[in-house]
Amino acid sequence: MVPSEQRVGGEKLIDRLVADGVDVRGATWAAIYDDDQPYLYLITADVEDRDSRPTYKKVAAARIALAGEGLPPEQRIDREAVKLIPPSSPLARSVLSIYHRYPDDRPTVHHESGLGSGNITGAYIYPASLFRPQPAPEPAAAEPPAGV
Repeated sequence: MVPSEQRVGGEKLIDRLVADGVDVRGATWAAIYDDDQPYLYLITADVEDRDSRPTYKKVAAARIALAGEGLPPEQRIDREAVKLIPPSSPLARSVLSIYHRYPDDRPTVHHESGLGSGNITGAYIYPASLFRPQPAPEPAAAEPPAGV
């Protein structure tokens, strides 16, 4: 499947995209039978029935920012390795159904063809917790004025 360094790099890319406001709902590294090259499939409504170029530009900007922040080369995700898919695609629907069945913080590995259209040779599915909005921190209580 995909090396652990690429899994870590994928998680960092996902974190950056979510922080940048991209509506990422799920993600998986998956290899297709006829290609066998793993791709990072990002599930986002931002490409559902619309031009995907603006979202791919956000992915490119996030990749560049991570590299500029010193992300190790072995964790960097090649631009050709990222594929944006809408939630309505068969692969996305399969991944999202796994999140409903297993909502915990563990990644899921599949070695069978039971995902999407059934032509997947293997998949690493990122944990659902990566895509849940994090609660805003509580504001700090104001200090009482000195001498009160």
